[in-house]
Amino acid sequence: MSEVSMGKRHLTVLFLLVLFTVAGCASAGGLPAPLSFTETPRATALPSPSSPSMPIEIGTPATHPLATETATVVSVPASPSPTIPPGIAPVQVEQVLPFPLALNEHNVALQMQLLARIGRGQVTAVAWSPVGDYLAVATGRGVYLFATDTWSETRLLESGWLPKALAFTPDGSMLAAAGERYASVWKVSTGAKLQDMEPGKERYASVALTFGPRNLLGRTGYLAGAGDPQAKSTLWNVETGEILKTGYLFATRNGVAFSPDGQLMVFPSSEPWKTEILSLPDLDVLMTEPRSVGDVLFALNGGTVLQTQPLVMEDALLVAWDISTGDTSPVLFQGNRVPCWFLKAAGAYGICYRGDAVWVLNLQDLTVETEV
Repeated sequence: MSEVSMGKRHLTVLFLLVLFTVAGCASAGGLPAPLSFTETPRATALPSPSSPSMPIEIGTPATHPLATETATVVSVPASPSPTIPPGIAPVQVEQVLPFPLALNEHNVALQMQLLARIGRGQVTAVAWSPVGDYLAVATGRGVYLFATDTWSETRLLESGWLPKALAFTPDGSMLAAAGERYASVWKVSTGAKLQDMEPGKERYASVALTFGPRNLLGRTGYLAGAGDPQAKSTLWNVETGEILKTGYLFATRNGVAFSPDGQLMVFPSSEPWKTEILSLPDLDVLMTEPRSVGDVLFALNGGTVLQTQPLVMEDALLVAWDISTGDTSPVLFQGNRVPCWFLKAAGAYGICYRGDAVWVLNLQDLTVETEV
């Protein structure tokens, strides 16, 4: 046999041995599976009744894959529609519109009607008309006017604020009322409001009013919680309502007075502890005295002013002040001084009083007639 033939045989035998070896390995365990780099899905979408289940793959590799859950669709029967028995008609409800509030500042005058007024409220001030035909009574509702011949209520003067002081004009034709800040004037015969006075910035715990001639109105108000001065006086022009003059005093009394002939006025000065005598109607200062007064009242002769001392003084005494000379002298009763604080006029007489006693004064000769 030639060498070429021998070589071919050797190659054939070698090929067959390799083939048998590979076949034996495959039958024993098979070849190892190749590595796969396919990404593992994170979750499987739940199937819906209308579409088949289809997994949703997310690109981020998951370390702990979630377990696949299968949703169970439960069929719920629809509720039957309610039926209305024959013969029963449904109630038709009309649309309800919101009703406006009965009490507000916009519609109260249009929708509210006064049916009755029960009671008159707590009395805060009273005043007699100069001729005695009317009694004015101030309450929280306003000012009531009573005719003294029948004692019947003639009208109510509504203020809109709490009146604390009242004063008639010398002829009784007008009535003024003042509160902690405001003041107004009415015509007595008709009840018509004539003027609202110009208000100040202060609020007063108590007030006193004095109606003078020539449409002048004086008010003294006690400044609640104030130190010195304790009170402020204001002079108004009733025709215009404007403030003509202001002054201060160191007492909770009325520091404004007009002479019987309407030519002079006592008024607190704007300077501390001073009181002025002024001429009317020009308001020229005729005299300034270095004193602060309490209540003041002109004698009928117009040349003397009765005055009480401020409550801050140690001794409260009634003093007569001669405005022509500026001299003062104490008023005596049975040889003793009259220790009073408050002064009121009643025609030709005056009343001076304190907490436990009352003295009746004759304003003509400035004598004390009796002690009550």
